[in-house]
Amino acid sequence: MEDKDLHKSVVSRIALTIRRCYCMHSRWARQIDRYDPPDHKYGKYWTNAAISCVTNRIHPAEYIEVLFAATRPRWPEIRQIASAWALELYRKNMEQHANRERNKFDLQIHAFSLITSRGIDPVAVLTDERREFDSLFIYAAAEANGLTELAESVKEGALAKYLTSVHYDYIYKDMIPDSFKRTAIKMREGTDVRRMD
Repeated sequence: MEDKDLHKSVVSRIALTIRRCYCMHSRWARQIDRYDPPDHKYGKYWTNAAISCVTNRIHPAEYIEVLFAATRPRWPEIRQIASAWALELYRKNMEQHANRERNKFDLQIHAFSLITSRGIDPVAVLTDERREFDSLFIYAAAEANGLTELAESVKEGALAKYLTSVHYDYIYKDMIPDSFKRTAIKMREGTDVRRMD
C-alpha cells in the first residue's frame, strides 16, 4: 500500500471513529434511540475532523467527548466539529473535563473507603441512593469486593457510562476488569449506527 493510500485509509478509520462517537453522544444528549446522519451530506465533516485530530495529535473519541461536555445542555452541530471554534473549545476544556472526571472518582472512592472502614456492609453502602455513586463506580467497587450479583445488576449502566469517556481506564486503573473492557470494545466496534431498513 502506498503512503497516500495508507494515509487515506487511516484518516477514514479515524473519521469513522468520530462518526461513531458523535452519533453515540448525540443519542444520549438528545435522549433518542437512533441517530443516523447521512454520510453523503456529512462525510466531509467527519473526514475534516479526523484530519484535525491527526494534525493536532488528539484522540478522536476524547475530542468528541469534550465537545459534547463543553456545550451541554446543547451539543455541537456536525458542521462545527471540524471548525477552528471546535478545536479551540476542545483545547480550553480538555484538561478541565479530565480533572472533573478524576475528581468525581476520587470523591466516590474516598466516601466508599471511609464508610466501609467503619464496618458498614459494602452492598449497603453502594446501594444507598443518598451516596450518589454512579453506576460505573458501583460496578467497579462491587467487582473489586467480590460482589458479583451487585456488579451484574448495574453492568448495563456501567457500560453506558464507561463508553462515554476515554479517561476511565486511566482513572479506574485495575478496578475495571479486563472482561468488562473487552465487552466495551466489542460494543464500541458494533456501535456504528446500524441502519434499520
